[in-house]
Amino acid sequence: MSIIKRLSATVVSSIDSLVGEIEDHNAVVEVAIKDLQKQIAEAKVRLNRVNQEQLKIKQQISDTQLKASAWKQRAIESAKDDEAKALECLNRSKTHKDQVKGLDASHEEYKVTSRKLSEITGKLEKALIEAKRKQTIMRARQSSSRAVTMNSGNFDAQKDLTDTFERWEVNLVNAEMNEDNTLDDVSIDSFEEQFITQEKRDTLKMELDVLIKEQDND
Repeated sequence: MSIIKRLSATVVSSIDSLVGEIEDHNAVVEVAIKDLQKQIAEAKVRLNRVNQEQLKIKQQISDTQLKASAWKQRAIESAKDDEAKALECLNRSKTHKDQVKGLDASHEEYKVTSRKLSEITGKLEKALIEAKRKQTIMRARQSSSRAVTMNSGNFDAQKDLTDTFERWEVNLVNAEMNEDNTLDDVSIDSFEEQFITQEKRDTLKMELDVLIKEQDND
């Protein structure tokens, strides 16, 4: 069972390595950049909504404060003539003041949310800038690497061509040397043949002389 596990682990590791080799890194980075851009867009939309709500609450606080002040003033003015009326005005003034407290709490929450969203948006934008910067660098390095590889391939092709010419020239030189040797052999044979012919003639002449002498003796 342990052998099967080790084999499985080896196969998975090999596949991961192969995937890593064939992975289109630029495409992966492009997807990540698009995802960052989408997150930034969403964060900005949320931030814009939060800021709008924050402005609305701020305006509500201002309006409610004015109303509280107005009802307080009415309570003061009504106190001389109608105590019940003055008390009601004061009660409404306090109600508006309580509303202001609630609005202040909401406004503070929106401020915190806005600050957090701003920080997140800023970090995302920095991450996007850094990702694009690295992508540009990596693209340049990849292009440079490809150029070097292409030049290396061209250099290898030129070297192969040079080697081919050299081998061709060596073959031609060998052939020419063989032709020279053949000519030398022919020349030597012709020269030797002259001696052989002369030697044959001398031998024949000697034989002829002997025959003549024999004939004279007879």
